[in-house]
Amino acid sequence: MQLLSVLLLIPLAAALPTLFEKKLQSISVTGKLICNGKPYEHAKVKLYDENLALPDRFLAEEKSLADGTYTITGNTTRYFTIDPKLNLYHNCNDEKVECWRKVQIRIPKEYISDGTDKKTFDAGVLNISGQLPGESRDCIN
Repeated sequence: MQLLSVLLLIPLAAALPTLFEKKLQSISVTGKLICNGKPYEHAKVKLYDENLALPDRFLAEEKSLADGTYTITGNTTRYFTIDPKLNLYHNCNDEKVECWRKVQIRIPKEYISDGTDKKTFDAGVLNISGQLPGESRDCIN
């Protein structure tokens, strides 16, 4: 009986390290920002792994280009699947206000890649002239 218990524990013990192994996960996002019908340059584009109990984990930062486009890729090594989100910080129609307008976009899990990024989430063309749902202000970004 003890021999049988030991024989059953061997495969379980061999599998445990892979069950609790950290894995590299990557995310890539592309999009375009428009302000008053024109491409919006110099918006801050930040990628995070959202955490409920801890501060969000910063993954990457870029800026939108002269044509309003951005592409950002980030990765992290985690035990569990990441919860990626994209934060866009801009001053469209608000240049004199110190605190930037902040738009948050959650990235669907099907765009998370194991290892290097294999799929890119297209956030599309976003008109940031008006207030967007869930928009907030961020003075620290």
